[in-house]
Amino acid sequence: MDNRDGNWKQEVFDAFRKVLAAKASSAASELESIAAACENETKSSAGDKYETAREMLSQARTMQLRLLEEAKLALDWLGRQDPQATHGKVAAGALARLDDGWILVSPFPVQLDVDGRMVRSLSLASPLGRALKGAALGEARTFRDRVIEVLELV
Repeated sequence: MDNRDGNWKQEVFDAFRKVLAAKASSAASELESIAAACENETKSSAGDKYETAREMLSQARTMQLRLLEEAKLALDWLGRQDPQATHGKVAAGALARLDDGWILVSPFPVQLDVDGRMVRSLSLASPLGRALKGAALGEARTFRDRVIEVLELV
């Protein structure tokens, strides 16, 4: 059993939360920088240069807003999960050890190193997530001509 203590799932959730909070903070900082750049952008005699710069800033703003929203949604989702809950099957919020490493079943993709162990989040909508959905402890599923066994569920 690779789960060395009862706090492992809490550690994973805390690390996940830290990464998501950093993503949200980074996106918010970028949005502030973009807003400042927009205020400082002045129309030059070459109008197309001005329009190109404004469009680039608009696209950057849209991307950062999307990243911020995704991070907020992920943090909200994580806040609704109970790290003390155990799962009998691969389902949302489950932490599972497969023969190729740990996965956190989450709708938001993140890969983390927690206490020297790599954990990747996996959506049930992904191809591997669909193959593993509902798998119980000790159950093996086939994915792309490879057998994957659920070795542990937390």
